[in-house]
Amino acid sequence: MLPPTSPAERRGRIGRVLHAFASPYFRYLHANLIHAVRVGLGMAVSFLVTSGIDLPHGVWASVSLLVVIGGLQHYGNIRKKAAERALGTMLGAGFGLFLILVQTLFGSLLLFFLLMSVIAGGCAYYAIGKAGYVALLTAITTVIVAGHGDLDFSTGLWRTANVLIGIAIALAFSFVLPQYATYS
Repeated sequence: MLPPTSPAERRGRIGRVLHAFASPYFRYLHANLIHAVRVGLGMAVSFLVTSGIDLPHGVWASVSLLVVIGGLQHYGNIRKKAAERALGTMLGAGFGLFLILVQTLFGSLLLFFLLMSVIAGGCAYYAIGKAGYVALLTAITTVIVAGHGDLDFSTGLWRTANVLIGIAIALAFSFVLPQYATYS
């Protein structure tokens, strides 16, 4: 039987556990697990928020969350990557709403497809270079929000709102045990 521990000993143990979680070495050793928990919790919050208030097209919040925080192909500053992904996603949402507005005002699918193609081509131009991922996500989100000229403005607004909710949740979870570039 173990002797009872004093409050000071319990605080010491808790302090050591918290110190381990704050250690960059610990985060490096357990990066996969930490990232999996972070993404899993983010998805749970996304489901709860969008389902809890019954948002139309709520699935796009979860898609945006995964786009912004889900993939870590390398160890890098996850906050910086999340911010880049968020920027691309917000730009795409803006372009998508613009395209829906053009389609609503002019009613021309030809004009819609021409503008969508120009935006996609512009994104492709910047996709080869430093801002490549931002450009790629801009093009993807433009299509998500605008569709193929068959969505109304309220649908585009709901999808944009869900995209922004997903980004906010992803950025919040990117601050939980942040991962930085490390040398092994």
